[in-house]
Amino acid sequence: MKNESPSNNSSENHDLISVIMPCYNAEAFLADSINSVLNQSYPHIELIVVDDGSTDNSRAILDGFGKRIKTLFQSNCGPGPARNRGIEQAAGEFIAFLDSDDYWDPRCLELLYKTIKSSGAALAYCGWQNVGKTTKPTPAYIPPNYETGDKVQDFLRSAAPWPIHAALVRHDVLKQSGSFDEQWATCMDYDLWLRIGTTHPIVLVPEVLAFYRHHGTGQITSKQWRQAENVLKVKLHFIKNHPDLVKHLTPARLDELTYGAYLKRGFDAYWKRDLVSAHKIFRKCLLSRHCKLSDLKYLLFALLPEGLYVKFISFSDKSILEKIKHFVFVQKCIPWSVSKKLSDWTEKKLYFNYPFFYRLIKFKTIKNRVTPLTGEPNHHFFGYYDKTPWSESGDKILTHSAVFNDRPPTPNDILTIGYVTPNNPHSFTKVTETKAWNWQQGAMLQWHPLAPDSKIFFNDRSDGKFIGICYDLETKEKIEYSRPIYAVSPKGDLAYSINYSRLFDFRPGYGYAGVPDPFRDHQQPTNDGIFKIDLNSGNSDLIVSLKQLADLNPLPSMQNANHYINHIQICPSGERLAFFHIWHIDDKEWYVRFYTIKPDGSDLDCLLDTGDISHYDWMNENNILVWAKHPNTTNNHFLLCNLNNKSINIIGKEELKEDGHCSFSPDRKWIVNDTYPNEYDHRTLMLIRNSDHKIIRLHNFYSPKNKWWGEIRCDLHPRWNRNGDKICVDSVHSGTRQMYVIDLKGII
Repeated sequence: MKNESPSNNSSENHDLISVIMPCYNAEAFLADSINSVLNQSYPHIELIVVDDGSTDNSRAILDGFGKRIKTLFQSNCGPGPARNRGIEQAAGEFIAFLDSDDYWDPRCLELLYKTIKSSGAALAYCGWQNVGKTTKPTPAYIPPNYETGDKVQDFLRSAAPWPIHAALVRHDVLKQSGSFDEQWATCMDYDLWLRIGTTHPIVLVPEVLAFYRHHGTGQITSKQWRQAENVLKVKLHFIKNHPDLVKHLTPARLDELTYGAYLKRGFDAYWKRDLVSAHKIFRKCLLSRHCKLSDLKYLLFALLPEGLYVKFISFSDKSILEKIKHFVFVQKCIPWSVSKKLSDWTEKKLYFNYPFFYRLIKFKTIKNRVTPLTGEPNHHFFGYYDKTPWSESGDKILTHSAVFNDRPPTPNDILTIGYVTPNNPHSFTKVTETKAWNWQQGAMLQWHPLAPDSKIFFNDRSDGKFIGICYDLETKEKIEYSRPIYAVSPKGDLAYSINYSRLFDFRPGYGYAGVPDPFRDHQQPTNDGIFKIDLNSGNSDLIVSLKQLADLNPLPSMQNANHYINHIQICPSGERLAFFHIWHIDDKEWYVRFYTIKPDGSDLDCLLDTGDISHYDWMNENNILVWAKHPNTTNNHFLLCNLNNKSINIIGKEELKEDGHCSFSPDRKWIVNDTYPNEYDHRTLMLIRNSDHKIIRLHNFYSPKNKWWGEIRCDLHPRWNRNGDKICVDSVHSGTRQMYVIDLKGII
């Protein structure tokens, strides 16, 4: 059935798209969903609605659309059989699915169609957003380009690579793949995408075009344990029936992708106190022996009957220890002097002499979660927090090695670059050396996004200038770039460079020694700023200059100030990058503007202009979390800034009151953060749950400022592994600078 609202170029489109919509008691949103299809800009559409035995007013609503839609009626069989019946009746060359309570952007089918036709792929998919009538919309999400990595592993890692209505698939491919497997009560779409996506070429449309409506009743989110169990069953079924596709994955890796992910869902339910779901998942993992010894302290109680388990865990939440702690420290029912002495004894005596009891009091665990990765005689560190040191396979962790730890590097100091093996601590393997480095960010060591197991980037100094290097760990071949690298696009095609000599002069600890800045006497150089490097050709172009930034809405503080750029970070899709424009006359007063820009230098956008701005991380394409002063307050907070609507929301106003190096977990459900040393010289490592900003403090690291501060300080700079279940930090608590891993299994 042809859509009556064609776009301007409708004459170029000839293929029919069949949209299948199952419907069961959907009167609340049915008309909206149907109109979402009929209002598509793509002109050649037939909409097939399969009423699955509705008993509400759905049929009358369907009748009201007349011949503009094709309607099928059946007794209630479930959404899978309803979709399959629609597929049988579909005449289109392409198929899309839309549930009767969801909707599309008007351009959705047109953009998916154009992309699938031009690429020749079997399926096109796009970004989506969860919205609702009573809940605040979650941030929009654009999935990764699955064709650039190990598709089988990536699909097994995900519980759903995209929702059912965020894809367009060729009709013949759909039929060859067997349509929806009706043995599954839920996750039928995940099963289908697994079968199609891992065996056919697919293509990403990097725009948010599909919208999933949360409306609070009758949806699957109320039965998380059943959803998690069905995801597990689908994965195991796929592995069993496609041995050739998974043969490159070790049994341990497959177990991690299946039961490991299932157990992680159980812990997620546990910490959210969905104890019914946690009980069912924990019990299944325990009885099937798919768990570790460290998990038993959580899983053993699942042997209790469900009702007793829920009561037991609920009671433990209100333990006597918590009541005493609240009485003493919150209600302040003891004198300040006594409380201060107790704190001093805890943080000084107990911390060093009885760490077992310290952990029990501070973190409610007897387990030391911190495992050393490196050790003496050398000092080891990775550097900054916005890059992962883990390889894709997880068998290598990039590391810098130095022979000293008590002063800034000079031009003659050599830093060794290598990696360690997680399962064999202290197993440092040397790769090469560099003379371009600092303590805060090392040599900008990072994995190549297109070869995250075999190729690395880092900076060096050669022939009187700083350069970037791409090094192949397997062939030992290297490619030199005429400019040093700061950040590499997730697409692996572009990198961005800044003037490290200028940083050395104006931001000690972040630049490199050994090359004079040619613009040292220029406060706002025209030919200095951010350079884009084409990693294929090696060519570089200036995309924004310091002069351009200084001339943009100039402030009195910019006069006679030295300007420079720092802290470039690229969004997940690679379509924008963020950076700091910084200026100051001396070391006492600094000013920062926070910008984003497109890779070609266009669409320069000032996100924050409050002067006091610090560490940040991209949550997704449209939102950035940053520690900064809010435009309407006098204090600094963690702010979630939206690039589209320019909203700025304070995150964790009462809980998060100090700056730290924040970064999102790969699934964006958690934020890891740290602190600077407190009065006891302790840095705190913590997790923040993104949904409700609950804080879980993990460990306190001793970091004496009288030995390590200024340029040589050792910030924790917490970094996630690629699975989101481990964190790596740099620390000097042992007396030397080393790397440590914190295992989060059983915590998140």
